Amino acid sequence: MGLDLNDAVTPYRDKVGSGINVIPELVKEGRILLPATVLAERRINSAKNAWRDNYFFLGDAFAYSPDGKKFRAVLNSEHLRAVNKNTRLSNGAIPLEEGVYETLEGEEFVTAKVQEYLGKDLSPQDVKGNPVWAAFITDKALRDEYIDRMSEQMKQRFGYDKTMGVFPADNTSGTAIIRPAVVDWLGDYRSQLDGGGRIDNNDARWVGVAPEALSAPGKAIQRPSLEASLRVVNDTLRNAGYEITAFPRK
Repeated sequence: MGLDLNDAVTPYRDKVGSGINVIPELVKEGRILLPATVLAERRINSAKNAWRDNYFFLGDAFAYSPDGKKFRAVLNSEHLRAVNKNTRLSNGAIPLEEGVYETLEGEEFVTAKVQEYLGKDLSPQDVKGNPVWAAFITDKALRDEYIDRMSEQMKQRFGYDKTMGVFPADNTSGTAIIRPAVVDWLGDYRSQLDGGGRIDNNDARWVGVAPEALSAPGKAIQRPSLEASLRVVNDTLRNAGYEITAFPRK
């Protein structure tokens, strides 16, 4: 019998604590901070209730304009990923230098123009029409299934008819800022999307996602053995006219 030389990859690793300490640890492992799309997929498909019965701080972010009248949905925020013990925070947010907000990628919203979608829970049909949710979960099929499935669960378990409100934070600092998006649990907070996450919150729950898990959600992930990896290299070099006698073809 051959040797088992494979190392199993842990697809998702969570840790509670201030992002100043936790984010560098997860990033050092080569992990991606949990995006809203992955959280939606896990809540739909995972048998583990922990995905649905806990809140999560995301790698996606809310960025707020200096005048506080606009905000952007920033997916896989580079600013969050770069957080470390030297990151300067203002009221739990990262202050952005002048002009940086305008360069951020992500759909922008004028708060006054989308006010009907903000600050309150909505029916499942109205949640599907919420452009802010659409900006964070861009796959419509995934988003609609997430809304349908979680709304059904919240109706059955807690009797909620309206859920999944979007609650951006206020920004009165006069400086552009960026904050982690937070998705709440299905219970008391009805899976709401919160834009007021504090990076320095000691109770923040962060999840690092192995890049392999993005293409194989919920499946066992294996790193190839050293033998398999070397054989690929050996065959590739042989095809180019070279031979490695130290690791010959069997």
